[in-house]
Amino acid sequence: MTRKIVTLLTDFGTLDGYVGSIKGVLKSHYPNADVVDISHEVEPFDIRGAAFSLHSYYSFFPKGTIHIVVVDPGVGSSRRPLLVRTAQHYFIGPDNGVFKFIFNREAYTAYQLDPKKINNSRSSFTFHGRDIFAPAAGKLMQGKSCEEIGTRLDERTEIPNVFYQKQSDGYLALEAVNIDRFGNIITGFSRRDMERMNKYAIDHVKVKDFSTNTLNSYYAEKNDGELMVLWNSMEFLEIAAVNASAAKILKFNRAEDRVLISIR
Repeated sequence: MTRKIVTLLTDFGTLDGYVGSIKGVLKSHYPNADVVDISHEVEPFDIRGAAFSLHSYYSFFPKGTIHIVVVDPGVGSSRRPLLVRTAQHYFIGPDNGVFKFIFNREAYTAYQLDPKKINNSRSSFTFHGRDIFAPAAGKLMQGKSCEEIGTRLDERTEIPNVFYQKQSDGYLALEAVNIDRFGNIITGFSRRDMERMNKYAIDHVKVKDFSTNTLNSYYAEKNDGELMVLWNSMEFLEIAAVNASAAKILKFNRAEDRVLISIR
């Protein structure tokens, strides 16, 4: 039995046995599965944070890796259980936006998972991670095709871009998709977005009381505690502070505050 890699990203934490039950299902289907815990500390119900986290790591895994994402506040509702196949990877999770960046970055085929083809026992309405997503990954590891466990979706499942909006004054208002453990404010605006708009430079950035016309290349270009703007390692626009938390310095509220930029 060859080794298969499965990654797990959830908002379950590690206090309860939820993650353990998913791993148990995976190992029951495929004992030689190499299950990689990415994180179980996504903020509860934070779909956009999960989407960004997935984007940051999936491409570094070998071809054939199965990525399971369970941040699913709509579990049991009409939202679809999804399987996404790209040239290199498989993605399994809810059709609620967690695959937003994958849909924007990759050519893909999407399938709606069929619980009857995946799990012979009755599935819980509140734990699709254990009863649908993990068994689906198990079936793939056993050699089942996507068509054998789901129905192909011809329409795109991508949700509209809600990470930035154009204002009447010409500025783009960028939403923060993540504040990392260093306090860096990471927006949902990337170099790829610039290219799609046929723009090539950022003229001005405003975040609450902070304003600058300069983008930096790396953190050490400024002194301790100074704020800066740069393209981060994933090529998303980021507000950072040298050896300090930009979010704390600016008292940035991710739910309400926005990063304003003008581009040309």
